[in-house]
Amino acid sequence: MNISDTLKQYKTERIGTEDQLIKKIAKVNLDRTILFREKQNVLWQERSKLSQNLFEEELIKQKQDRYDINTSQKDAYNQMLMFIKARKAHPMEAEKQILDGLKVILDNGWVIATAELVEFFDSLKLSTRSSSLVKKTQFLEFMTMVS
Repeated sequence: MNISDTLKQYKTERIGTEDQLIKKIAKVNLDRTILFREKQNVLWQERSKLSQNLFEEELIKQKQDRYDINTSQKDAYNQMLMFIKARKAHPMEAEKQILDGLKVILDNGWVIATAELVEFFDSLKLSTRSSSLVKKTQFLEFMTMVS
């Protein structure tokens, strides 16, 4: 097998894997709404009308809080990109991995707490750097130090 054939095989497998991943993400997105409604209905059936309204308000508040945190984390992510661009050097491989992973997480509306961030860094073999910075840091400060 020559290099050309190997590259074609790799590209075909990668495209297949990406297609599978896209299908799974679409299924999760569809299932999430359905499962949430089912859980919500079960919970509401068990509660009185008054507590149902309080519960609904709490859900709305939590959703807004997650949205606000996600928005501030996206702003921090954009500041990291500007920092990397301003230093006029190509990002290191570890930085690319961090930025790619964070983009996926933030674009899906998820919130990254410090514990998840450290776990993410550990998976990228950045544990010594991340563990020394964890204590009492805000997301933006932490990410600025790492990048």
